[in-house]
Amino acid sequence: MNRNAPFDFARLLACCAVIILHVSAGYLYQYGSVPSYQWHFANAVDSAVRWCVPVFVLLSGALNVTSKNTHYSGFLTRRLTKLSLVIIFWSAAFFAYAGIFDANDMVTRLLAGQPYYHLYFLFLIGGLYLLTPAFASYTKAVGDRQAIITGLVCLIIAMAAWAITDRRMTAFTWFIPFIGYYLIGGPLSRKPLSLSIAVTGFVISYLVTVIGTWLLVEHFGPGAIGLYLYNYLSPSVIWMSICIFSIFVRLPVKSTSLLVSLSAVTLGVYVLHPMILETLQKWMPIVLPSMGAVKTITLLSVVTVVLTFALAFGAAHIPLLRKVFR
Repeated sequence: MNRNAPFDFARLLACCAVIILHVSAGYLYQYGSVPSYQWHFANAVDSAVRWCVPVFVLLSGALNVTSKNTHYSGFLTRRLTKLSLVIIFWSAAFFAYAGIFDANDMVTRLLAGQPYYHLYFLFLIGGLYLLTPAFASYTKAVGDRQAIITGLVCLIIAMAAWAITDRRMTAFTWFIPFIGYYLIGGPLSRKPLSLSIAVTGFVISYLVTVIGTWLLVEHFGPGAIGLYLYNYLSPSVIWMSICIFSIFVRLPVKSTSLLVSLSAVTLGVYVLHPMILETLQKWMPIVLPSMGAVKTITLLSVVTVVLTFALAFGAAHIPLLRKVFR
């Protein structure tokens, strides 16, 4: 199978970015309770990786919304069979991990598309898979330019809806706000923004997110309004995601066995990492002296990334676990 090295690299970095995001997020809700410099460091780090989930969706669109996937039978059989197994396995694993054994609670969480806080992404991707042949047929019929326009319109609508609603999603609706990203992934991978525009756009959108979040939190506190610019459908994160995806596509990355091997287990890393992170967060204060945000975020991020990739890589080589780790 031919590999797209920039896609593998983008997938790998997006996976690491998710972990860094979850490591730093805890400090953001402690505005006023932790020293100012610690909160600002966490804000600077978290703002820098807010593109992670949109880039995953852009990558999925680039790989799946293609002319070879215009028919439902073949595509859905391949994708949904595996995804169903992944959802069942990891939902059960996190129910056990969290001590959730009440049947009603399990069903409620599954219907909400969040057996655990990060597993919504599996339901999001599942919804996009269901419509992929329709999206692929549309893109093939109208061409890349029109597909990008349609995708951007979808993102603008989602951005407006996300700003004025309570954002309550279910297992059947998580994918809807992300349709725009999915539609533009393919066209944007074939004709990305120029490197100068992409780099400049990323820096500006990053600064808007950092400074804007600081000002909003200062006035409204670390709630939905204060942290609005963090959401994946805020104007700054949409532009940041488009820019960094364009940068990834243009990088002169060469495929190596290490890159392929690590990229192949990013599914396992994504689903597994909260168990590793939360275990480290529980034990680190016991075995290490108290540290500020700078050292804690740095150490936790590095150790969580290394341990989770190592465990996922090992598990992916066990025949019974291979299909739920890669």
